[in-house]
Amino acid sequence: MSNLSDFDPNGASNPNNNIFGLPSNEEESRLVIVPVPWEVTVSYTAGTARAAEHIFKASMQVDLFDIDHQDLWKQGFYMRHSDKKILLKSDYLRKEAELYIDYISKGELLEKNAFMCKSLREINEGGAFMIKWVY
Repeated sequence: MSNLSDFDPNGASNPNNNIFGLPSNEEESRLVIVPVPWEVTVSYTAGTARAAEHIFKASMQVDLFDIDHQDLWKQGFYMRHSDKKILLKSDYLRKEAELYIDYISKGELLEKNAFMCKSLREINEGGAFMIKWVY
């Protein structure tokens, strides 16, 4: 496990460390968080693809003390970095999905628009790619 002898769980978090400011590494952590920066087909609003960045930043303000499990933080928590290629693919396909959703929400027939057929195929292929990447 990482050297925790100099780590003060009650001190200010170090953003140069990992989530919660912990000096943890992936290999020795009990919990590894894998960000999935994907929001191609979210139905409400965009923003979830960048959630891991916000969670990481907010984690620096989390108090690690837990009266029932006082040393739980010593088991190690680690968050991987978001994959920028996946994020870029999500951003591109999100725009395609917005166009597609707008098109079909007007009652237009998919079969009559080759561009929309291509967009739907790319969106579905992107989703399959993301699932394989996560696996």
